[in-house]
Amino acid sequence: MGSEYSADIDGILQGCRELRDAVAYADRLGPEFDEKYRNYIGWWGAEGDDDFANQVGPGCRQEHEQVLATVRSISDGFASLIEGIRMETSQIKKPQDLALDDIHDQESQTGKH
Repeated sequence: MGSEYSADIDGILQGCRELRDAVAYADRLGPEFDEKYRNYIGWWGAEGDDDFANQVGPGCRQEHEQVLATVRSISDGFASLIEGIRMETSQIKKPQDLALDDIHDQESQTGKH
């Protein structure tokens, strides 16, 4: 087992772009769900004098809010993951860039390429 460490920064960043696309899709899910939900508000009847509506309505609204909160949480979680990966990649790339700069400096000082 070697003591060498390497990372495919471009591959990692491509993965982040794909995750970002998934987050963008999740960001649209909430509003789309909300729009569809609004088409069915009140299907359970008029609350107040209707026992069934009084029983079902609050549960439907609660589930609606829970779905929206879940979608937001998933989206926020992936966005945080992407940011964390991006930050880690910059920490990996920085020493690589510095090493390459040092190599180029050495080559220019010695005249060897």
